[in-house]
Amino acid sequence: MKRVDVFSMQIVAKYFQFITDYLYIIQVCKKYKFLLDRFRINPIRISPKYKPLFTHIQTQIVFTPYDIIVPVDRHIFLYYVSYQEYKEKNTQTEVYKNVRYTTEDIEKYGSKIPEEVSQLGNYL
Repeated sequence: MKRVDVFSMQIVAKYFQFITDYLYIIQVCKKYKFLLDRFRINPIRISPKYKPLFTHIQTQIVFTPYDIIVPVDRHIFLYYVSYQEYKEKNTQTEVYKNVRYTTEDIEKYGSKIPEEVSQLGNYL
């Protein structure tokens, strides 16, 4: 019978969607006890209650504006922001992946759509 090593389990764990999945897997056997210490990017949202689980992350993925921000080297924001907010906040340590070009941005920056923009329209 083949067994799943720690590295392979880390790859599988990247696709877990619930914090309980991580809690269950680290209880399966001793070799998975420190599985969460191997993650350098949080695979799921970090909540205040489960913040201590991902202690070694270097880059935080921020899924929604309501996620807590952990003091780490880099943040990647996956929720939509306006182009103006992108221009004000985007740095090497804070990266915005989804930029929306709104009518307010057109009035301020012109009708030529910048390359960084991934969606057109106003906030709903």
